[in-house]
Amino acid sequence: MSPARSALLWRMTLLGPAFMRLALAGRADMYRVDITADLNDEDETGYVWTFLDEARDPGQIKPGAIIVAGDEDTAAVCEVIDLAPAGDGTIVHLRLLPGLVEDYRALVERALAS
Repeated sequence: MSPARSALLWRMTLLGPAFMRLALAGRADMYRVDITADLNDEDETGYVWTFLDEARDPGQIKPGAIIVAGDEDTAAVCEVIDLAPAGDGTIVHLRLLPGLVEDYRALVERALAS
Protein backbone atom coordinates (compact mmCIF):
# COMPACT_ATOMS: atom_id res chain seq x y z
CA MET A 1 0.00 0.00 0.00
CA SER A 2 1.34 3.42 -0.91
CA PRO A 3 2.20 5.86 1.90
CA ALA A 4 -0.45 8.30 0.63
CA ARG A 5 -3.19 5.64 0.69
CA SER A 6 -2.05 4.46 4.11
CA ALA A 7 -2.23 8.03 5.46
CA LEU A 8 -5.70 8.49 3.96
CA LEU A 9 -7.00 5.28 5.54
CA TRP A 10 -5.51 6.30 8.89
CA ARG A 11 -7.24 9.71 8.72
CA MET A 12 -10.53 8.09 7.72
CA THR A 13 -10.27 5.77 10.73
CA LEU A 14 -9.71 8.73 13.06
CA LEU A 15 -12.70 10.60 11.61
CA GLY A 16 -15.01 7.67 12.24
CA PRO A 17 -17.29 5.24 10.48
CA ALA A 18 -19.67 7.83 9.01
CA PHE A 19 -16.81 9.53 7.18
CA MET A 20 -15.46 6.16 6.05
CA ARG A 21 -18.84 5.26 4.52
CA LEU A 22 -18.87 8.57 2.63
CA ALA A 23 -15.29 8.22 1.44
CA LEU A 24 -15.70 4.61 0.36
CA ALA A 25 -18.88 5.51 -1.48
CA GLY A 26 -16.86 8.02 -3.48
CA ARG A 27 -18.40 11.06 -1.82
CA ALA A 28 -16.08 13.81 -0.75
CA ASP A 29 -18.58 16.42 0.35
CA MET A 30 -17.35 19.57 1.97
CA TYR A 31 -19.79 20.78 4.57
CA ARG A 32 -20.86 24.32 5.27
CA VAL A 33 -21.70 24.10 8.94
CA ASP A 34 -23.92 26.43 10.93
CA ILE A 35 -21.59 26.19 13.92
CA THR A 36 -18.08 24.83 14.27
CA ALA A 37 -17.84 22.12 16.94
CA ASP A 38 -15.74 19.16 17.96
CA LEU A 39 -18.40 16.44 17.67
CA ASN A 40 -16.57 14.27 20.22
CA ASP A 41 -16.39 16.96 22.91
CA GLU A 42 -19.09 16.37 25.53
CA ASP A 43 -19.28 18.16 28.86
CA GLU A 44 -20.85 17.08 32.16
CA THR A 45 -24.33 17.47 30.64
CA GLY A 46 -23.57 14.65 28.21
CA TYR A 47 -24.09 16.96 25.22
CA VAL A 48 -21.61 18.16 22.64
CA TRP A 49 -20.73 21.77 23.36
CA THR A 50 -19.20 24.71 21.55
CA PHE A 51 -19.24 28.49 21.86
CA LEU A 52 -21.91 30.63 20.22
CA ASP A 53 -19.25 32.84 18.62
CA GLU A 54 -18.29 29.81 16.48
CA ALA A 55 -21.62 30.15 14.62
CA ARG A 56 -21.80 31.44 11.07
CA ASP A 57 -25.05 33.25 11.99
CA PRO A 58 -25.53 33.31 15.78
CA GLY A 59 -29.16 34.40 15.30
CA GLN A 60 -29.97 30.94 13.93
CA ILE A 61 -28.67 29.17 17.04
CA LYS A 62 -31.69 28.89 19.35
CA PRO A 63 -32.98 26.07 21.56
CA GLY A 64 -34.90 23.60 19.44
CA ALA A 65 -33.24 24.65 16.17
CA ILE A 66 -32.01 21.89 13.86
CA ILE A 67 -28.57 22.80 12.54
CA VAL A 68 -25.43 21.33 10.98
CA ALA A 69 -22.44 21.29 13.32
CA GLY A 70 -18.85 20.11 13.00
CA ASP A 71 -16.34 21.28 10.43
CA GLU A 72 -15.94 21.22 6.66
CA ASP A 73 -14.77 17.59 6.71
CA THR A 74 -16.98 16.01 9.37
CA ALA A 75 -20.47 17.26 10.13
CA ALA A 76 -23.67 16.08 11.78
CA VAL A 77 -27.24 17.24 12.01
CA CYS A 78 -27.88 18.42 15.57
CA GLU A 79 -30.60 19.88 17.76
CA VAL A 80 -29.68 22.94 19.81
CA ILE A 81 -30.51 21.99 23.41
CA ASP A 82 -29.72 25.24 25.20
CA LEU A 83 -27.54 28.31 25.42
CA ALA A 84 -25.66 28.78 28.69
CA PRO A 85 -23.77 31.92 29.74
CA ALA A 86 -20.15 31.14 30.59
CA GLY A 87 -17.59 33.79 31.46
CA ASP A 88 -17.13 36.02 28.44
CA GLY A 89 -19.18 33.85 26.08
CA THR A 90 -22.15 31.58 25.61
CA ILE A 91 -21.96 27.80 25.49
CA VAL A 92 -24.19 25.99 23.01
CA HIS A 93 -25.22 22.43 23.89
CA LEU A 94 -26.00 20.16 20.94
CA ARG A 95 -27.68 16.77 20.63
CA LEU A 96 -26.39 14.82 17.66
CA LEU A 97 -29.24 13.38 15.63
CA PRO A 98 -28.93 9.89 14.11
CA GLY A 99 -27.87 9.41 10.51
CA LEU A 100 -25.67 11.24 8.07
CA VAL A 101 -26.11 14.75 6.72
CA GLU A 102 -26.85 13.09 3.36
CA ASP A 103 -29.79 11.20 4.91
CA TYR A 104 -31.40 14.50 5.85
CA ARG A 105 -30.73 15.94 2.40
CA ALA A 106 -32.61 13.00 0.88
CA LEU A 107 -35.45 13.54 3.37
CA VAL A 108 -35.80 17.19 2.44
CA GLU A 109 -35.63 16.43 -1.27
CA ARG A 110 -38.45 13.86 -0.89
CA ALA A 111 -40.54 16.31 1.13
CA LEU A 112 -40.12 19.09 -1.42
CA ALA A 113 -40.68 16.92 -4.50
CA SER A 114 -43.73 17.96 -6.47
